Amino acid sequence: MDLKDTIVITDTINPVVSNVANKVRKKFKIPVIGICTDSPSNISGTPKAFSTAIFKMASNYDGYLALTSGLNNAFNVNSRPSYIFEGIVEDNLPQPIENSFGKYIFFGGALMERYGIYNLIEAFKKVDDKDLRLLICGHHADIDKLNSAIESDSRIINLGIISNRKVLQLEMNSIANINPRPFSEDLDRFSIPSKTIEYLSTGNPTISVKNTKLKKTLGNNIIWSKTGDAPDLYDAMMKAINLSEEERKDFGTNARNKTLELYSQATIGKNIYDFLLQFIK
Repeated sequence: MDLKDTIVITDTINPVVSNVANKVRKKFKIPVIGICTDSPSNISGTPKAFSTAIFKMASNYDGYLALTSGLNNAFNVNSRPSYIFEGIVEDNLPQPIENSFGKYIFFGGALMERYGIYNLIEAFKKVDDKDLRLLICGHHADIDKLNSAIESDSRIINLGIISNRKVLQLEMNSIANINPRPFSEDLDRFSIPSKTIEYLSTGNPTISVKNTKLKKTLGNNIIWSKTGDAPDLYDAMMKAINLSEEERKDFGTNARNKTLELYSQATIGKNIYDFLLQFIK
């Protein structure tokens, strides 16, 4: 291969590809840029030794693309060039499919306690609307526990693991999309809720628990839940449910326009391209 003007871009949290990137960098003198999307300490079930090894393996790259300043500080210990952006959304969404579920609130993500699924289920059960459904999808840690939490309310439908395209189409037909992930200092410092940004791009109201960065950039374009506890999630859902159709449309459209302005593929792509140019010799 002609390696002139070559740049390697690698995931920093995957030890296999990170190790390969280090070997390529050393052997061929090619600049390596690390993509920092999460802290290894946020991966369920991983020991401290794993996190330490990941940070060390990715500590000497030539540049970094990071979702938060906290992630950049954790990986980029040698203060190399970096570009920080909260996320990226598709400029053009797929065509929405016919809505076969009626009126529903949607959640797609990890169906685990630490990410708020059981508080969301508890909160939704308090919503007094027999025609409203809660659709959830994603991987889980304990299907028996999840089914047990759902079983007393037939309005809650678990779709399991489905394609990203299907997820987007479901988000586009909802009356609101919700991210119940509880606030924690570590998650706030090292992680941006990418699902929340995706929700905002669909043109429907988005409900989310506090995130410091998104609160600053998107403010009133999100219906904020004070905490990830069931009573606060219930209050936030009721705000979305009680919007008129016109209010719902205006709220969602304004949020989508602001999100595309900040995070569209065109916007972020140009910024990343300009950032990478400095590494071309």
